[in-house]
Amino acid sequence: MAQSNFTLGAVDIIARHGGAKIADVATGTRSVSLTQSSIVRIHGTQALVSSYERQGNDLIVHMKDGTTVRYQSFFELDADGKHSELVFDDGNGAIQHAIFRQPPLPPNQC
Repeated sequence: MAQSNFTLGAVDIIARHGGAKIADVATGTRSVSLTQSSIVRIHGTQALVSSYERQGNDLIVHMKDGTTVRYQSFFELDADGKHSELVFDDGNGAIQHAIFRQPPLPPNQC
């Protein structure tokens, strides 16, 4: 069954630990600061995305409609050594995870 509050392209931020909703991201937001390891949930499918870009610890998502959103601190590692996650929820129970390879650690941090 489709979610009654489903809006295509809407984004919400969920705590990675505990699963509580942290924030709803307003339409048109260009930058989101993640203050903890989070799950960024985009309402829709990966077909909405044109490309992904990494700049430092930030994830930049380029959407096919021409908008761009920067998720600040997306790649910062938590105490478990994991970064935030990006998932797509089509409103019908199908969840897709976007997978990003971890860059290798610098030699002095191995």
